[in-house]
Amino acid sequence: MIRIMLGSTGSTPSASAEGRTAASRAAPICKLARDLVAIGYSPDTLAEVWRNQCLVFAAQPLGKWAKLTVEETTNASARFRVWRDRAEYFAGKGERDRQASDPAEDEDAA
Repeated sequence: MIRIMLGSTGSTPSASAEGRTAASRAAPICKLARDLVAIGYSPDTLAEVWRNQCLVFAAQPLGKWAKLTVEETTNASARFRVWRDRAEYFAGKGERDRQASDPAEDEDAA
């Protein structure tokens, strides 16, 4: 079981566990879980979330936290949502757009 401690790094909310800290304006718990899974922790490893001496979230698998983020809109307060890797999305979109507008590929296909 991992104990995730909530705090702040300067004015940015953060989460710490296992010697690592993730700072994020939205969802530091989720970012930390993604970081821990990326370095080899099992997604099935349970993690509790604490702030000071108060349990904030009961034990849940790291994989569950890793799949979430927090989004806030002008019309709604902060809510957990499914996480999307926007860097991968935009990188892939750019590649698709480049391929779609590359006339050399059209000539090769002809």
